[in-house]
Amino acid sequence: EVEQLVDKNIPEGETTLSAKVTFNSFKDALIGSTKSAGDAIRQIEGLALLVYDKDGKFLQSQYFSANQLAIEDVERNPSDTGEKQEDGTTDRNNAESTTPQATFNFTIPYGIYSIYVVANMGDIANDNNYKDQVQTIEGLRNISFNWVQDKTENPTNISRNNQMFGYFTAGASNTNGEQITINKEGLELHAWLKRAVSKVTVAFNGEGLNENIRVTVKSVQIKDIPVSC
Repeated sequence: EVEQLVDKNIPEGETTLSAKVTFNSFKDALIGSTKSAGDAIRQIEGLALLVYDKDGKFLQSQYFSANQLAIEDVERNPSDTGEKQEDGTTDRNNAESTTPQATFNFTIPYGIYSIYVVANMGDIANDNNYKDQVQTIEGLRNISFNWVQDKTENPTNISRNNQMFGYFTAGASNTNGEQITINKEGLELHAWLKRAVSKVTVAFNGEGLNENIRVTVKSVQIKDIPVSC
């Protein structure tokens, strides 16, 4: 059971919250180019919800498999994530026009929490590899893992590197960074997940080619990629 957090502005009892989880589209650095978003790292196979008190102490977790979630593809607008660019704007060029979004409900006592969500790592709070680390927010954030390398020449192995991480906010109730004050019914929480992987696009500019001349990329090798994240 989650410990009841006492505050004069927080009522007794519990409430059921509506939660929405979306992940950012890959950012496109090739403005105006023809590109392919790829579909190897765009599935939500399951979500682990982890709840911490206002002092960062782990309180509870809940795991939702894919069949317990309502998952749909939603359109991604250039500024929908609110990510600020170097020039201070929120405009971005998306390499993906849609990404999946998962919605679900969960019940929690009124209180002040930090609520995190991890995708595609199973029930990490009950996983012997991670359950000690998730006892604190710092430990959760410092979880690392090695990339699964494709040694079978099977391109579908890429999808095994599909871990994602994020935290919930509640609009105006999110007044202290990642902490949420849950003190009324009907709150809708939202989390932007970020994928641990990055997409690399290989392209060339064919403007200088003579007519009817085409270039085909035969092979590409990318070097200096870290083996862990």
